[in-house]
Amino acid sequence: MYRGALILASLLIVCGSAPRSEVVAQSSQDQMATWFREGRRALDAGDLDTAQTRFRLVYDQNPAWSEIRYGSVAYWLSRAYRAASSDSLADATLREGVESMKERDSFDVRLADAFVVQALSNPEEPGRVTPQILDQYINLLYNVDALLDDDERAILSRYVAQLALVAPAGVMSDAFQGDPNGGVDAWAPRKGAGPLLVTWWRSQDPVPATRSNERLEEHLKRLGVALSRYADPASPAGLDHRGDVYLRYGPPQEQIKVTFDDPVLTDIIYRPGAVVNLSDFPQNEFWVFGHIDRAAWFLFVRDKSRWRIGETLDLIPRTLRTGFSAGNRGRIKAGMSIAVMQNIFRQLSPLHPDFAMRYAEVDNYAMQMPEFGPGRMANRTSQSLAARPGGVTGQTQIEQPDRFIQTMMVKSRSEDDASIATREKVTPRVYVEALSEQGVLEVGYRAVRFLEPDGSTRTVVHWSPEPGGLRPGRKERRVMESMNYPDSGRYLVTMTAVQKDAEYLDRVIHKDRFMITDLPDRGEAIPVQRTTLSGDTALFHIAMQWDQYAMGASHTQRGPQLRVATARIDSLAALNADPGELEMSDLLPMTALADVAPADFVPTPYPFRVLTRDLQLALSFEVYHLAFGPDDQTQYTVTFDVKRDARRGGFLSLRREEAQGTSASFGATGTSRTAERMILIDLQAWEGSGELNITVTVKDEVTGQSTSRAILFDLQ
Repeated sequence: MYRGALILASLLIVCGSAPRSEVVAQSSQDQMATWFREGRRALDAGDLDTAQTRFRLVYDQNPAWSEIRYGSVAYWLSRAYRAASSDSLADATLREGVESMKERDSFDVRLADAFVVQALSNPEEPGRVTPQILDQYINLLYNVDALLDDDERAILSRYVAQLALVAPAGVMSDAFQGDPNGGVDAWAPRKGAGPLLVTWWRSQDPVPATRSNERLEEHLKRLGVALSRYADPASPAGLDHRGDVYLRYGPPQEQIKVTFDDPVLTDIIYRPGAVVNLSDFPQNEFWVFGHIDRAAWFLFVRDKSRWRIGETLDLIPRTLRTGFSAGNRGRIKAGMSIAVMQNIFRQLSPLHPDFAMRYAEVDNYAMQMPEFGPGRMANRTSQSLAARPGGVTGQTQIEQPDRFIQTMMVKSRSEDDASIATREKVTPRVYVEALSEQGVLEVGYRAVRFLEPDGSTRTVVHWSPEPGGLRPGRKERRVMESMNYPDSGRYLVTMTAVQKDAEYLDRVIHKDRFMITDLPDRGEAIPVQRTTLSGDTALFHIAMQWDQYAMGASHTQRGPQLRVATARIDSLAALNADPGELEMSDLLPMTALADVAPADFVPTPYPFRVLTRDLQLALSFEVYHLAFGPDDQTQYTVTFDVKRDARRGGFLSLRREEAQGTSASFGATGTSRTAERMILIDLQAWEGSGELNITVTVKDEVTGQSTSRAILFDLQ
């Protein structure tokens, strides 16, 4: 029987195609079902030759053949090949199997999972992402809420747990009931969970100017490395704690393994009858992500057969963490623990300052002990510490070894806890490396929606790099110098805007170019540019990217990319086209210099968030669907209110004598159902600095309907 319960969501799901149901016709189903069952029995019995022969009979007739209970024949044939150590044949069968099923609009969870895991974790090139892998991964997520058997659900549970490590908690709670990171029995999919997850991945594309989703590819690259190096089949995500962290942050900037073969350490603790030996020290790895945050460090220890996030005391064998006393045995044991702690902090302190002070304190104490001083080999006897009733000798009396090590253990645990708490507070949940190598272009932008006569929404994005933002700095000059590219003083800025539908599928891609032949002064911006996006009638999203390039004197020779900026505007609603409902556009900020007389005010679109007092501010907007009164005229009232958002802090106060200039209402009439208005805001009426929240409300006096728009600025 042919398997047809799952939905195929091809890679084009990311690029714009809708999923299709599987429709396949196949002859000789009974015969192939018999061969398949015989192959399954032979594989279970270890008869690999028979298993390969029977599966191959089915596969040769139809490589996309699938059985309701056990799935794709390509999957089982690949298993038979791999069991016989024919890995190349197994890999080829998986690859050909997924392609054949895709051609027939079919999908199988077992086959897709085996292909993705094997391809991503290939030891020769772990983390290599291909279109096939992207396609199958998307399909796996798309089917998390399909009708699945226990084996399929267990497979998809791994992908759900992996996604829970990087996706926002809100996304996972919208898609699942229970704990998505808790294993196969801990969660249940909500209706539409699969499409929701795929839509979320589409929304994560950080580089709109390309057709690739760099964030998804980065996730899969990390997953491949994690599966090849940090696998743990017993964990919900199939990864140990190192793999969890790698999936979130990528490769560490620095990493070491704390070793315990230092000569000083071995002299002190490895002796006949000693309480520890080398096998008592756990395997460990110390990772530092200094490029993310100073607090981002992780110590991993292998506890029995599993790796987990630990603390520095976990590196000390359990037998050396307790049993200290003032007697000879206790003092000897304390000295051994001090030596271990000194060894640990000595190796960790160069990688992170959290351990430098601890190392200095332990090392200073240890150097006063005879076990650590010159002639330590001679002093390495069971009486070396115990022979001195007063404890460690020196110019001054110091704390006894048993008391010192207990104090240091408490202190170390407390400082580790504080460091971990800081890490959880300041370190991002996920670090995205896409664009991390590029210089950052600071761009101001405002998107304003207008209603078109045909009822669709036109969105105009006004944008400009921040004043002085195009001038090359040291990093940009180094880029040009490394490419032997002279700085001509000419630059190209490209703007890519992608209209996306409600499911984040690309709808229309716009590209604009702006050539700068003469940079303005550092405090000035280039002329404000406009990018117009049309035709939206429902919920939509906008993704934007700006790229700055050096240009040759000829205006045609594009040089190296110097900076990049990206931005997203999510969940924009198309304006209401119902002629019976009052509607208005967004507010478009316009400015002119403060010393210009109102009569001479020539407004210029202003896309930036920060306002300064040398500017006059006006807000332009349109009103739609005004109703005619008995006199065949429209009558409406415009009210605007300017206030500080107290939650944002800062100091801002309105002088009472000038209150009328910043908060007011006025009435208007007209002969058209559409009106265009502009109001002037008096910035000089405000003292101090802070956030300005401006709300404009329009009330139709004929129907009583009203609508509002708000806009925010930082006044400096």
